[in-house]
Amino acid sequence: MTLGITVFGIIQSHSLTRNLSEAFAGSGGAAVPQGISFSDPHAPLDPATRGQIPGSVLGRITEGLSSSIGLTFAWSLLPAVLALVAAFAMSRERMDLKAQAEGESYATSH
Repeated sequence: MTLGITVFGIIQSHSLTRNLSEAFAGSGGAAVPQGISFSDPHAPLDPATRGQIPGSVLGRITEGLSSSIGLTFAWSLLPAVLALVAAFAMSRERMDLKAQAEGESYATSH
């Protein structure tokens, strides 16, 4: 779980950075006001900080954040699909033998 959280955190962080870089590359003067730092990932979500950011800039930040979160969830489907494929690929022989042994053990004890 720790490795998964780290990997998905890296995916989301890089995606957000790329999205914001693209959004503000040709912004024509729209920029984040001085004194506002996004080194803390919670800063764009803080109501006081959001009140200091112009609407057009806030829209670009929100778009970049939502896009990066969507991409992260899309990547999270990959391990889920692989786990499902692995579950279907497992042989049922061992599971059937274990269930049979448990059934016989239960029958002899009662």
